Amino acid sequence: MKKLLSLLLVACLTAFAIKDSTYMRVNDAVITQSEYDQYKQFVSKFVPQERLNDQKAFQEEVNNYITELMIVKSEAKQMGHEISKDMKNKVLVDIAKNNGITLQEVKDNLKKDKVNPELFAEYQLLGQVLSQIVKERFEAGFSVTQKQIKDKQKELTHKQADLNMAVVKTKIPTVEEKKNLKTALEKKANAGNAEFMAISWQPIKAFPEEVQKDFSALKDKAFSSAHELEGRTVMFQLLAKRDFVPTSEQIKNALLGEYLMAKQKNWMENKKSEARIITY
Repeated sequence: MKKLLSLLLVACLTAFAIKDSTYMRVNDAVITQSEYDQYKQFVSKFVPQERLNDQKAFQEEVNNYITELMIVKSEAKQMGHEISKDMKNKVLVDIAKNNGITLQEVKDNLKKDKVNPELFAEYQLLGQVLSQIVKERFEAGFSVTQKQIKDKQKELTHKQADLNMAVVKTKIPTVEEKKNLKTALEKKANAGNAEFMAISWQPIKAFPEEVQKDFSALKDKAFSSAHELEGRTVMFQLLAKRDFVPTSEQIKNALLGEYLMAKQKNWMENKKSEARIITY
């Protein structure tokens, strides 16, 4: 009996050792097989189906995510931005508050979708920490010319519309539903199965071409035709139109964002090319 128990114990320990053996290294970071399995499950929720179905492509996605995560974690630690358990917990707490549910419900909902709550919170923080690293490293080198400001102002200037919108969740509405749409807009409240909502100053070019044409012919306070939009039928009341011209501050912020995004991409690619990556 003792011999049998010893053999079972050895078998269990061997199985555990295999499960928790080293899967890969990224510089000084060690990722065990069990950690890799968790990352693999997590990444599977965000990978396009065609890459998920391709075993080699999917493994590349997982390995790339782990590599970038370890690089950012290491850099964050050196710069005093290490991701802590408290930070990850706060992400989940904030989600709970914003959705009017408890922290436990957030965790339960993620687990139902087979998403590890801790890895999800870490993922949410990763972008913030990476942006902070890049900002601290590169923002001081940002500068713009007057030509860049002028070109960006021209690019960002656009026509906007202040709107009321009514929606029925039907692709081909009945005559009654079309009447409900107009009634909802006139009363500024739901009518029948038509839902009313106000939409403040949206770029006109963000709407489909047929809606844009409708807007161009409308005067203030006028009603549009009924349009199919994303499997629903919508009708608008155009309250007013205006030309949006960004301020110099908005232009500089847009240019700074583009500058930092380019720096972030280059920084990450350089870090990955320099990294010591070993898979076992």
